[in-house]
Amino acid sequence: DLAQAAADHMGLPPLFELPLINAEKAPIGLFEARLRAQQFAGRGALALTRAPLFMDKAALFPGSVFVVGLDTAERILEPRFYGGSEERLKAALREFGAHGCTFLVAGRLDKADGYKTLRDLPVPEGFGGLFEELPEGSFRRDVSSTEIRAGWGERR
Repeated sequence: DLAQAAADHMGLPPLFELPLINAEKAPIGLFEARLRAQQFAGRGALALTRAPLFMDKAALFPGSVFVVGLDTAERILEPRFYGGSEERLKAALREFGAHGCTFLVAGRLDKADGYKTLRDLPVPEGFGGLFEELPEGSFRRDVSSTEIRAGWGERR
């Protein structure tokens, strides 16, 4: 649903990316990758990558609009992924922009704080142009991908 809302918003077809290596999680094996890849059948092209960070993804897919949920956008802006350095975070964002890439960010329900959007994120000054908010009226699903995958386990 998010891909369709983003495609409608941007006027571009989706390309789904399934990273086998993630910056925060254990790598996924071939069996799990096949299970996850099934969800994209008939919905668009799928790229399997070993690109854990968005700056790596930008080098693979220059000129792309990366569609992410608010939780992912929060992590993109965390200095801990850049050696704990705010300057390295900014350098990574400059590199991301140099590849002609941007982010389209969908809001997310936070059980403690209510519905949060891009306006709630600490985007460093000068980098706001790399981020665009997907309007809540275009897409809102109060469920996480982790919860969706947990439901798959119940059906297996």
